[in-house]
Amino acid sequence: MIAASQVWILAFGAHLVGQGTLNVGELVASLLIANTLVFRIEGVGRVMQIFADARSSAARIWELLDAEPGIVGGSAALADGALGVRFGHVRVSTPGGGNAILEDCSFCIQPGEIVALVGTTGSGKSSLAALLPRLLEADAGEVAIGSDVLGWRNVRDFELGQLRRRVHVVTQESFLFSDTVAANLRVAAPHAGDADLIAALELAAAADVLERLPQGLETPLGDRGITLSGGQRQRLCLARALLAKASILGLDDATSALDAATERTVLHNIRGFKHAPGGRAVTVLMVSSKLSTILMADRVLLLADGRIAAQGTHQELSSSSVAYRELMGITHG
Repeated sequence: MIAASQVWILAFGAHLVGQGTLNVGELVASLLIANTLVFRIEGVGRVMQIFADARSSAARIWELLDAEPGIVGGSAALADGALGVRFGHVRVSTPGGGNAILEDCSFCIQPGEIVALVGTTGSGKSSLAALLPRLLEADAGEVAIGSDVLGWRNVRDFELGQLRRRVHVVTQESFLFSDTVAANLRVAAPHAGDADLIAALELAAAADVLERLPQGLETPLGDRGITLSGGQRQRLCLARALLAKASILGLDDATSALDAATERTVLHNIRGFKHAPGGRAVTVLMVSSKLSTILMADRVLLLADGRIAAQGTHQELSSSSVAYRELMGITHG
C-alpha cells in the first residue's frame, strides 16, 4: 500500500504536469512529503509491533511465574551418613500418560557402591537418573533414599532443597553460566575457598584447564561456557558436582566428551572420592555406554524394556546375559 501510494502520486502528478496545472518542482515536493509521511507511519508501526510482541511475551512470562510447582517437597530431613538408593516397582510414562519409559523398575544400590547403568538408546537411563533428585516424578512405585541401618524413606518426604544438595546429577549436556570459573564452581558450594576449588578441579582432571586460562579462577567464561571445548566444560561440571560433596552422585554420560586417558583419570579420582572427608561414603550411579567406564563400577545394571533385566559384575553379565553381550559388542567364546 505504501508503494502504491507513491506510484499514485507520481502517476497523477505526471498527469497534472502534462495538463500544465502542476510544475515539476511541485511534483517532486509532493513525493518528498509522501516519503516523509511514510517514514513516520512506518516508525509508528514498528513501535506498535514492539508493544504487541512485549505484551505477548509478558503474558507467557506471567503465566510461568503464576504456575504452581508440579513437584513439592516434604518436611523430613535427610539423615547424616552414607545414603543409598532403592527403586521399588517404579513406573514413569511420557507426558499425558502415554508410553511407559520405566515399567516395574526395581533395584537397590547400597551406600558407597559404584554402579554402572547401561541400556540401548531411549531405554530410559536419563529418566531414571532424573528421578534421584526429583527432577522427574515417578507415576507409580517408590524411589527411596537411605540404608539398611538408617532405614529407607521415599524421596517425596524430604525437603526439596536439602535433597538436591545431597543428591547431584551431572548430565551429558553440561551447563555453565556466563561468569567466572570460580563463580560457576561455587554454585554447588557458595562458601568454598580457592583451595577447595582447585582440589575439586584436580579431582575432575581439570587442573590443566585452569592453567590455560589467562586469569585462572577469575577468568570469565562465555555464555554456556562457549569459550571452552566440550571436554573442558564436562570436567568443570564434574568439578562442581564433586565440590558439593554430595552423598549420591549421578553421572549421566558425564565423561562422553573426554578422551580415554582423561576419562580413566577422572574415573580413578571419582573412585578415590568414594570415601569423602569424615568417612562418608559416596554412592555413584554412572549412566554410560563406554566399556572403560563400566569396568570402573562395582556392579552393572542392564536396563531393558523399562526394567532391570540383569545385574552383576561385568564378568558375570558377559558370561550370563546375551542382551548385555550384544549391547557391549562382546563376542562370547
